[in-house]
Amino acid sequence: GTVFATRTVVVSLLVGTLVAGLLPAWRATRIAPVAALRATAPGSGRVRLPARVVRAMAGLVGRPAQAIGGSAGALARRNAMRQPGRTFSTAAALMIGVALVTLVTVVATGVKDTASGTLTDRIAADYVVTGADGWSPTDPAVREAMERAGIGVTSIRQDRALAFGDKETVNAIAGDGYRFDWVQGDGAVARSLGADGAVVDEGWAKEQGLGVGDAFTLTSATGKEVDLQVRGIEHSPVIDIMGLGPVTVGPEAYEAAFGNDRSFYTFADADPASALAALPDTKSRTTAAFVREQLEVMNQLLAIFYVLLALAVIVSLFGIVNTLVLATFERTRELGTLRAVGMTRRQVRRMVRHESVITALIGAVLGMVAGLGLAAVVTSAFADEGLSFAVPAGSLVAFAIVAVVAGVLAAVLLARRAAKTDVLVALAYE
Repeated sequence: GTVFATRTVVVSLLVGTLVAGLLPAWRATRIAPVAALRATAPGSGRVRLPARVVRAMAGLVGRPAQAIGGSAGALARRNAMRQPGRTFSTAAALMIGVALVTLVTVVATGVKDTASGTLTDRIAADYVVTGADGWSPTDPAVREAMERAGIGVTSIRQDRALAFGDKETVNAIAGDGYRFDWVQGDGAVARSLGADGAVVDEGWAKEQGLGVGDAFTLTSATGKEVDLQVRGIEHSPVIDIMGLGPVTVGPEAYEAAFGNDRSFYTFADADPASALAALPDTKSRTTAAFVREQLEVMNQLLAIFYVLLALAVIVSLFGIVNTLVLATFERTRELGTLRAVGMTRRQVRRMVRHESVITALIGAVLGMVAGLGLAAVVTSAFADEGLSFAVPAGSLVAFAIVAVVAGVLAAVLLARRAAKTDVLVALAYE
């Protein structure tokens, strides 16, 4: 169930408020007293490297606004370029949100591609049979019914055991419908494990200091001890979507010590529908359909992260609104002058909206670049485990579109307010 403790709210507010105020407080203490006596415009002064990049980006991203919005679009572009420091600080919040979303999207795409390839490479049969709910183990009668029908069957049974002081999942694979991704060993090893042979996961073997030929002992849930020798080592998948354990033994060793005879997975070489007609608590589908099901489970889990990250992006929009509000107050006389020389209220609204969109696009572009860079670091760190770097072009385009929409929404109320500015009051504003 959902746990929402009062402590979580209090700590989040306290930490968030303190962290958000640290940098502004530090910068405020560094302002010289005589700075208040100068008539310089806010944000003027030495232009640092990030602001130089933002100025160039504002000029580039703002060209479509200038082409579409005419003089109002041109002014929006120049406003974004005129104070790149303020533009960057406005876009920074959105940049962080988009960077996180991009990072998760790229890594998730790579994980799904890797998982899909892993499942396809492991399962050598044409059909997969599980319980009717899609994941529950099946009764031995299912396996026996398919064998009586002359269908080639591979069953994977599982149980728990104690090894090196920790509880581990032990697999027993009977049949040729499963392929190991060998580090050391081959198919002949898997078929001849007998009563004392085992194939172990590469990561678990390194953790326990095991190599081919080394001996170790398992203690089953029934209290029986099984002395095993490592005959082969298989690769460790980044995410084992099949949920297999780190130790695989032969049917002979499994049946001598373990009591769970239900099949976690059952693979069939031919369509088992007719053989399973009298067993309704089963689900049979092609291997391709099974792979799609497993990836859909991953999509549901990732959706939770996307919702949380979307909240971060929404919060960043308030940052854009706040900065635009301050910028509008700072430019009250400027807005009055523009109205006095003939700019219509509609053009004022358009100028504010275009400036907001330009700022949002800068944040989105910087965020996507940062997210792709972080994703490249993460995927390269796990490249040996098979994690690939995949650029989701469609998702990146969607992020840019969302940024445009977000920029428009963030500026709606402010644009109306700016357009209603009284010309005489604005010209007299100090």
